[in-house]
Amino acid sequence: MAQLPEATRLAGDDRYQTSIAVSNHFDEGADHQYIATGEKFADALTGAALAAKNGTGVLLVGTSVHEELQDFLTEKQPNLLTIFGGTVAVSEDVEGKLHSLFK
Repeated sequence: MAQLPEATRLAGDDRYQTSIAVSNHFDEGADHQYIATGEKFADALTGAALAAKNGTGVLLVGTSVHEELQDFLTEKQPNLLTIFGGTVAVSEDVEGKLHSLFK
């Protein structure tokens, strides 16, 4: 890291919290947030290019929506969520919980 100019290390206690740290760091008032499963990497990896192009990161979920992610989304109040991978990757229950944060 010392060899990189102006490097910043972004981290959390786990991959889910790290995804929030990355989104917070790169957030440019993004009104569109991207969600992917944290269980397998393919959707998050491919979706990261689109998220970066739009000035944000990819937020990760598991079989539930972690409290830290709930707090992040409640604070940011994006107008649009894109969930990568469909219900095979992110369950309908998790999708419902995500959408319930905006009512």
